[in-house]
Amino acid sequence: MTYRVLFGLPDAAQASEAVALAEESGECTVLDAVTTAGAILEGLTDRQVDAVCLHERLGPLPVLDLAREIATRFPDIAVVLMAREQSQGLLRGALQSGVRGVVTLPLSLEDLQATVASAAAWAQAVRARLTAEDTEDQLEGRVLAVAGAKGGVGATTIAVRLALEAQTASRHRRVCLIDFDLQAGDVRGLLDLTHRRSIADLVEVAEELTARQLDESLYLYPTGLRILLPPPDGEHGEYINGYVARRVLGAIRSRFDVVVVDVGSYVTEAAAMAAEIADQVVVVTTPDVAALRAANRLIALWERLQIRKDGIGVVVNRASKDSEVQADLVRRVVDATVLKAAIPADFRALEAATNTGKPARLADGPVRRGLTGLAAELHLIAPRERARRGRWRSQRGSVAAETMGLAFTIGVVVLLLWQAVLAGFTFVLASHAAREGARELAVGAATEQIEAAAAASLPPAWLDSMRLDPGSADVTVQLAVPLIVPGRFLTPIDVSARAGTVVEQANARPPAIAGGIG
Repeated sequence: MTYRVLFGLPDAAQASEAVALAEESGECTVLDAVTTAGAILEGLTDRQVDAVCLHERLGPLPVLDLAREIATRFPDIAVVLMAREQSQGLLRGALQSGVRGVVTLPLSLEDLQATVASAAAWAQAVRARLTAEDTEDQLEGRVLAVAGAKGGVGATTIAVRLALEAQTASRHRRVCLIDFDLQAGDVRGLLDLTHRRSIADLVEVAEELTARQLDESLYLYPTGLRILLPPPDGEHGEYINGYVARRVLGAIRSRFDVVVVDVGSYVTEAAAMAAEIADQVVVVTTPDVAALRAANRLIALWERLQIRKDGIGVVVNRASKDSEVQADLVRRVVDATVLKAAIPADFRALEAATNTGKPARLADGPVRRGLTGLAAELHLIAPRERARRGRWRSQRGSVAAETMGLAFTIGVVVLLLWQAVLAGFTFVLASHAAREGARELAVGAATEQIEAAAAASLPPAWLDSMRLDPGSADVTVQLAVPLIVPGRFLTPIDVSARAGTVVEQANARPPAIAGGIG
């Protein structure tokens, strides 16, 4: 690994010697060697430097004052001091000034290489860490705060269900549920958790909170949801002030995609901080006048304390058509946007899941559909309509194939029915032609006349297939049944019809009349 180094020495000869030793190691890239403190500060401003090596007699500023100035203005640059004697007083002063290493004069290759490499590696590690923190700050997740208009309206239940819906919607999504109802929080009971770690364990380390400390305090639910619980003893909630809440929320927000915070119904420092930081706040109320008034008081209190004024939505829990307070009245009374989704009043549907601490026992029904609709309206999951359209697109190919197969079957049936109609119609034509031929036979017409009379009664499409057989007292006509389109194709099926008649005798005498005139 190569390190970028800047030297500060009092004269050119010493500078040449130091540069030669540093470049001989093969690990240092000497950017410059200057002879004044001002040139050092100017060089650090214009260039990216890992370590700066200062001679103890570099002026005009005292070298330790210069080191302290560099550590203050450029905290990611390591300072190395070059001194003839490493006395206890010098080392103490160097440590207090932010010096990362001391090299003994006259310079030696081993001492210079080891000290500068260690200091420069520290500077690069600090710079990398600062870059990573900047990246984490840019990748902040979404924070949703859930507050109750008053106690007992179901805010904790809704917060838990929203977090679970957001987690189960995608396996790759990182979701965290925080219970900031520090004295009366009931997330632990609703999910039947026995985890003893809580936010109280982060109070002492809030100023320098690490990822490991945070992971140790979060409970991992089987669905992948991470949960930060309130203190087991309510009196310890007073230790969670606004500063601690901000630090913890900031750390969690930088590591998760969605953060759902239950802030309860009382405005504590932690709850106020969560409501202020959140991207959106949902106030849970019930369809009764007392709860609606409480919702207005809470929203007005947030505005007076300059905690939050916008981005507040109200959801009605335990809604019922039998209630005197309906959605239209809620919209007129509440001083905030009322969400379209509402949770129906059906405690029996929630009873099993609530009493056992197993959310999966919430059966499909109006309550579950209401919670899913609320999660969709808050953009925690994809809306149901979009999901249906997605399923239709995925099934479009199979539906098209099934439609084509069904169309083929219907077409075959239609053709068979049409062919049967043609066969019946051909029989009707043959019968009619036979009757016309029988009329001519009855008057003693010749065979050509009989055939012409029969042919005249047929449509052109059937003429080519007609065969006539005149008998002594009857005429038989045989026609071929056409295939699909008359006049184009013929089937091997023939239809024949016979018509009988009485042939008149041309020379027959009238019968004699018996008797006489008396």
